[in-house]
Amino acid sequence: MIFSKKHALFFVMTMSIACQYSYSMEPVDMFTAAHYGDTRRIKSFIHAGADVNQQDYLNRTPLHWAAEQGHTAVVSELLAAKATPHVQDLLSQTPLHKAATRGHIAVVNELLAAKSDPNLKDADGNGALSLAVREGHTGIVEILIAHGADVNTQNSNNRTPLQLAAKHGHGAIAYILARNGSQANLLEVYRAVPKK
Repeated sequence: MIFSKKHALFFVMTMSIACQYSYSMEPVDMFTAAHYGDTRRIKSFIHAGADVNQQDYLNRTPLHWAAEQGHTAVVSELLAAKATPHVQDLLSQTPLHKAATRGHIAVVNELLAAKSDPNLKDADGNGALSLAVREGHTGIVEILIAHGADVNTQNSNNRTPLQLAAKHGHGAIAYILARNGSQANLLEVYRAVPKK
């Protein structure tokens, strides 16, 4: 198909206007508002009676999106409106999995205060603790342990949090896990200590 100059110009102008409009318009749904941390818009949706536990095509709720991006104020608003903190998405991850992976300590605290289960496992058998260990988020590891996360759980590859700490070179986390009852052998702890 051959485009005339007139069609090409129309196409370029239309795309330009569409791009400008998409950057200037407000979020059109709760998922987008949660993703971008638009607290005002979230409050508006809640006030209008929107379902705070609705799920998108990935089975994620607005709480998943806000937790993953670290938007504590949005997480607080959603939880106050009775958002369920233990809903699992297509990867069987909860909002707590998302926040722990990304290192959002304030969001982790909010979710745990709302009784999010730190021992729920995702599709790979990882709990929030294993994900925080893998990413090296020491503060979140300590918080999850204090809230009852199982330090001896195993994922689908039969790796414990201590083994993940060793694999990723997180010596301080390995020490925390061992101090809190992780079934460890000295070789695993030695491997977790960073070498100079």
